[in-house]
Amino acid sequence: KQLTGLSDNADDNRWNEGLVHLAEYKAAHGHCRVPGFYIAPDGYLLGVWLAKQRRACWRRPKTEPLL
Repeated sequence: KQLTGLSDNADDNRWNEGLVHLAEYKAAHGHCRVPGFYIAPDGYLLGVWLAKQRRACWRRPKTEPLL
């Protein structure tokens, strides 16, 4: 499954996979507040992936843009 606008670059595949799982979670639950222990039905560790993304965002230098 691919979301519109996502990169086809092989280096971005893990990011794309996580984002697709997050979109599916939001469609099912109505929010993106994924518990850290959440595992998607296909076994993807979405809670772990999202926690890592949030940590990376908070650790970035404040002068860097979010995207």
